[in-house]
Amino acid sequence: MSSNTERTLHDLNKLIGDLESLMKNAAGAAADQAGEAGQKLSAGLAEARERLEAVEDTVRDGVKHGARRADRYVRENPWPVIGIAAAAAFLVGVLISRRN
Repeated sequence: MSSNTERTLHDLNKLIGDLESLMKNAAGAAADQAGEAGQKLSAGLAEARERLEAVEDTVRDGVKHGARRADRYVRENPWPVIGIAAAAAFLVGVLISRRN
């Protein structure tokens, strides 16, 4: 998974957890007033969590599929991949040496 995707999923999980904590605290403080609103919020949070899990599954499957394709390509074309890796390592070395 890309770092942006992982960060977004992490942030969404944290947000849902925070909302659940807030709902529990609010329900404890104003149980009489929070009845129907709390149930709606609980249902919304459950649905959001299900959607987030579905997105995580989709992203995970996509990453696995991409990794399999990359592995297959590397096994079928080892020399071009070695050349690309060597060129990338050379460029990184040049950039690091200029930076210092």
